[in-house]
Amino acid sequence: MYDMAFTYLLMKDFAKARECYVKTVKLSPRGFFTALTALDTLNREAAEDLPDGTSAAYTSLEWIDDLGQKAKLIGSLFACPKDPILSDLHGFPKSFMILTPVVLVRPRQTI
Repeated sequence: MYDMAFTYLLMKDFAKARECYVKTVKLSPRGFFTALTALDTLNREAAEDLPDGTSAAYTSLEWIDDLGQKAKLIGSLFACPKDPILSDLHGFPKSFMILTPVVLVRPRQTI
């Protein structure tokens, strides 16, 4: 179910992704990989607290190796015109603010 939700997210079918993440969280209430974060972000998008595509953009950070491109995407996430509070880094969970610098400076490692 999680893989289906993630696939819908990558396909930018946010309604179906949200539906599958809800099912994933029901199966694993304490969370499964990024299901809780993705569902929270998709719920905020559905409530129009965040622009559509925020969750997909955040998810894509993991796969961007170019630090300049990654920094630009992170900057665009915080320059959200729908919610000026986000530009001051408020409204995001502490984990987002803690992980963002790590994501920015550490390229993806291959196993």
